[in-house]
Amino acid sequence: MIETATRFRDFTSELLQREGALVERLGPDGLEVIAPPHVQQTLRISELARFGFGSDPPKGTQRLSLESDWLERLGQLLGVYDLTRVGSAWTRYFILLFRYTAFSDEERDGMIKLGLNTANGAVLEETAASDLLNAVAAADGNQHVPPPDAELPPSWTDERLNIWIRRALPERIDLHLAPFVTGLQRRLDRDLARVHGYYDDLRQEHLSRLQKRNDQARDGLQLEAINREYWAKIEDLRQKYRVRVEVRLSQALELIMPVQRFDLLIKRRKARRQLQLDWNPLLRKLDTPPCEHTFTREAARVVCDDRLHLISPPAHGPCANCQKPYCRACHPRKCPKCDHATD
Repeated sequence: MIETATRFRDFTSELLQREGALVERLGPDGLEVIAPPHVQQTLRISELARFGFGSDPPKGTQRLSLESDWLERLGQLLGVYDLTRVGSAWTRYFILLFRYTAFSDEERDGMIKLGLNTANGAVLEETAASDLLNAVAAADGNQHVPPPDAELPPSWTDERLNIWIRRALPERIDLHLAPFVTGLQRRLDRDLARVHGYYDDLRQEHLSRLQKRNDQARDGLQLEAINREYWAKIEDLRQKYRVRVEVRLSQALELIMPVQRFDLLIKRRKARRQLQLDWNPLLRKLDTPPCEHTFTREAARVVCDDRLHLISPPAHGPCANCQKPYCRACHPRKCPKCDHATD
């Protein structure tokens, strides 16, 4: 089976399992599926279905290929969208500058710049936020004033903005600090190996002396003392290399500017939801649809069943307790199936 068919098979298998279907492999080129009712209805299949992929699918299977209508059918499970309108609009950006200090065996300072489109929660990553500021500065002082009838996005409350910051910022700080943390981990591994080697030699030396003496009570106490000292040294190293990060908002700038607004209609099963994305004329790019729970840098999105949130795959992952997938944007505090607290 060629690589394209293999990837299509794996994609179909993962999608069906995410929708609650039971999927088993039929040799290298097929899948056997027991589909729940909504999958049966959307894909127009029976409860038990067998699919084949590639140019020579297994006998008794229905062949799925990229040339057939199966991409459209599977897209209905993923959630599809229609572009309903494109027009001029105004939006409000926040450009936020954060300063951070990482404390460990040594200190590391840095700055992170992020942008926020308050119309939809979309994140401007550091490069885009800087480019936007530079483009505004290079605009020769020309200011665009919104017309009296312009509709601006409503201002965010402090609580909503703080939630956005708490979810969006840690991943970006981790990326900034990755070389620093890698260096700390390398030194920690070296010191752990040194301490382990020293105390292992000490234990071996003590055990060799045990064979020449017959004072088990005293020798046992000495071994316990060696072990206690070893674990105390390990805890000292953990404290030494533990990383603590302090973050503070240094500057905030509000930009009100014209954009081209794309009105999208998200469709999943029989549900519908409106979503707006903005094309920024200075950056000459369209917003990346935000994950409505994590605001992650990763671009992959899925559509939840309940309220059609756009979220990253981890934000629709299985519960740590009952293993049932659920939307963290719908249920940010606990799993709706078993009430286990959300990580």
